[in-house]
Order: sequence, then C-alpha cells, then structure tokens
Amino acid sequence: SATDLFVQRPFNSCNSLIIPLRILMPESPLYSLYRVHQVDAALNDMKKRAGALDGGKSILAQISALRQEHKLEIEAPELITAELKELDAKSAIHRAKIKELEKQLYGGSVVNSKEAAGYEQEIAHLKGLIEANETRSLELMEEEPNARATAKPFQVQLQGMAKAYEAKKASDQKEAVQLQNDFKAKSAERPPLAAEVPAPLLAQYDLIRHKYGGTGMGVITGTACGACGTQLPTKLLESLDHDRVVTCESCHRILIKLVPGS
Repeated sequence: SATDLFVQRPFNSCNSLIIPLRILMPESPLYSLYRVHQVDAALNDMKKRAGALDGGKSILAQISALRQEHKLEIEAPELITAELKELDAKSAIHRAKIKELEKQLYGGSVVNSKEAAGYEQEIAHLKGLIEANETRSLELMEEEPNARATAKPFQVQLQGMAKAYEAKKASDQKEAVQLQNDFKAKSAERPPLAAEVPAPLLAQYDLIRHKYGGTGMGVITGTACGACGTQLPTKLLESLDHDRVVTCESCHRILIKLVPGS
C-alpha cells in the first residue's frame, strides 16, 4: 500500500528539513498487477514485431511495380534477341526449302515449263522472305545497343532489390525464430506473477486487456495516462496516492503512478 515516510535532516544546526516521501510498496496489489502488466506489454510488443515481419513481401511488391512501370524498357533487349533468333531460324528454314526446290528444279525431275515456272516463283518468294528477314535483323541490331543501355539502370536496380529481398527474407526468418523463443520464455514468467494479484483485480485487468489492444494498464506520465496520453483530473491523480483502483476516463485502462526508486 502507499506509505508516507518522513526523514529529518539537520538544517542550519537549529532547524530540520522534513521531506515527505510517498512510495508505492512492492506488496501493493497494484504494484503486483503492474509486474504482470510489464510481462503483457512485452508479449504484446513481440506480437506486433512478429506481425510486422513480411519476409520481404514488401520488396517483392516494389520489384513487381518497377517491372510493370518500365516493362517496355526492361524487356526490350530480350525481345530483340528473341526476334533475331526467330528471324534467323525462319531464314534457315527458307534456305533449306530453296535448296530442296532447286535440287528438284535442276535435277531433271521437272520437265514441264509451267511446273518449272511455279518452282522458280516459289524460290523467288522464299528469297524475298529471307531478304526481308535480313533487313529486319539489321534494324534490330542497330536498335539493340540503345535498348540495352536504356534497360541497364533498371536491371541494376532490380538486381539490388533482389539481393535486398533475399537479405530481408533471411533476416525476418531469423527474427521470427528468436521472437518465438522469447515469447515462450516471457510467457512462462506470467503465471507466478499473476498468482500474486487478487483474483478480482486480475479478472478486471484481463477483461480490459483483451478488450483494449492487449494491455490493461497505463502508467502515469506527469499528469497524463501513459497508455493513451489523456490528461487526467487532479482528483483522479490524488486517488492514486491512496492505492485505489482507478481507470483512465479515455482508454479505460487501470492507472498506476510509480515513484522513481520505489
């Protein structure tokens, strides 16, 4: 319970200085509850930290957004390379077909002039396709250096982001394991501390804790509730000096006023 202590000290050899000290003793029910609250606050903080671990998902989202925003610039070099390979493959097929047609045309198997004209027409068509492919290939080869230069800054940025993702993923996994271990160890501290709190007071506290965000107590800071920052009336603050159970008018948490060194 709250206790007044008076300490007398010599002052000017004829007077004494009387210093009132109000100390919240450790056996106070509110102080016992406060120790439970400290455990709950630590557990609540661990839950929030664990919930904030995304395994690098936020970085993956940034990577996706960057790729989408600069899709044309990033993919241009690969598209050019792919088109060049496709044109070369088509031309190779056309050349093979021309060789086969010429073999038939000049091998003596074609004797009809009309049929020969058809072969020659097909050969000319294929040669035209090859020429068009070569023209397009030259255009692409001219475009390729500029495309690669434009894409390079984005590729470098994406590579850096990919490394950051891997690092974040590993870091979050490590922290998640540590938080699990810490949470288990801290949770084990609660039952013996809770056993020291009167059952009705603990029940009231737990009800408040579950209803208002995981913590059921607010430590007075100056003249304000440390949980929500609400300025508290003088009469309410005075009630705390008598070790009474008082709740914040705003966040409804049980209030406690600690004295440094108590």
